[in-house]
Amino acid sequence: MNAEKPNAQKLLTLLGIFALLFNFPMLYIGNKPFFWAGIPLLYWYIFSVWVCMIISMYFLSERRKTK
Repeated sequence: MNAEKPNAQKLLTLLGIFALLFNFPMLYIGNKPFFWAGIPLLYWYIFSVWVCMIISMYFLSERRKTK
């Protein structure tokens, strides 16, 4: 249980960071009338933050095998 506690704290911290990134002031930054590849900038921002969240949570929750 003690080995899992630092991972849980890191995941909660990461959750707080990504909650701030999905808050209104940060979403307003990406809400510009700019299109890249025909897709609005806001959609690119939401998708990229979402992908970064999944990747970072995967690496934090991954358990390494000891030899």
